[in-house]
Amino acid sequence: MADLAMSFSVVAGFGATASASWEDLADALSGALVAVGLSQEALVAFATCADKYALLQPFAAQWQRPLYAVVVRGVKTPTQSPYSLQAQGTGSVAEAAALSAGGGALLAPRYIASQRRATCALAYWLNAS
Repeated sequence: MADLAMSFSVVAGFGATASASWEDLADALSGALVAVGLSQEALVAFATCADKYALLQPFAAQWQRPLYAVVVRGVKTPTQSPYSLQAQGTGSVAEAAALSAGGGALLAPRYIASQRRATCALAYWLNAS
């Protein structure tokens, strides 16, 4: 499935707690990529909600990918976190961010990092910059 990385582009959407570390974000991203069988070369951008932007900015810079702050409230997602619904108005910030930024469909539901402080979802990137 690694050949698919050359045939389409992907945006990674992130959700995170305020205490999420660089390692938590990396764990979530790595797990999401492995789950769908893609390499990092397929990634063209990262996205999250506005209040997580500052947390994700150094991570995105390290990965040399643009980071977009997107509206997640009201975006319908396949998974439903009660915390996310109450705090952000969507079932999954990671899934909603990926969908909002990418303009395409999710490749899989969110991946939850082992310490449960970060999530990542991947979506097809259809938006032209």
